[in-house]
Amino acid sequence: MITSPPKAAKATLSALRTKVRFVGGMVKNSMAAIVKAVPTGLHAYGAALLAQQEKKLLRSARAAKLRSVALLVFIVTYIVGGGGMFAGIEGWRYVDGLYFATVTLTTVGYGDLNPLTGIGRFLAIVYCLVGFTLVLGMLLSLTSQLREIATTRAQLFAAKLGMSGDEAEGGESNRRSRDSRVSWQGKSAPWFS
Repeated sequence: MITSPPKAAKATLSALRTKVRFVGGMVKNSMAAIVKAVPTGLHAYGAALLAQQEKKLLRSARAAKLRSVALLVFIVTYIVGGGGMFAGIEGWRYVDGLYFATVTLTTVGYGDLNPLTGIGRFLAIVYCLVGFTLVLGMLLSLTSQLREIATTRAQLFAAKLGMSGDEAEGGESNRRSRDSRVSWQGKSAPWFS
């Protein structure tokens, strides 16, 4: 036969349960506050990182605009200077020298005007080689900066959507297709490697 506990034991047990409930409630409420605060703190940290990335993107965009303007000014100056140089050396009108410099630098080469003097021919060769190299180098630099801006924009957009970098770039399937090689007689085809 089971007997009930004495009244004093009941009172002590009841008081103990109340304290445990109270302490448990405090712990429970504290845990809830922590659980609520952690995502908020992480969100604030993530928002600060996004803001920093957006500032970096704006700086890169401004730099790209500045480079494109500098490239345009350089090309125009190079053509105008080349036109004056060829007009002076070959005895052409300035418009003809400008025409020749433009046609030569753009590799159109109609052939209706060509330098007749030895120094004019030599300078035309130097003008082409230096012009092609400088213009190509500047265009490549501008292209790489624009690619960096596009990549940063994609990463920012992915971060705002809550995607990882892999998901933003097309995920695992895109990486596999990028890394795969076309097989040709059991070897990687040389034109795809």
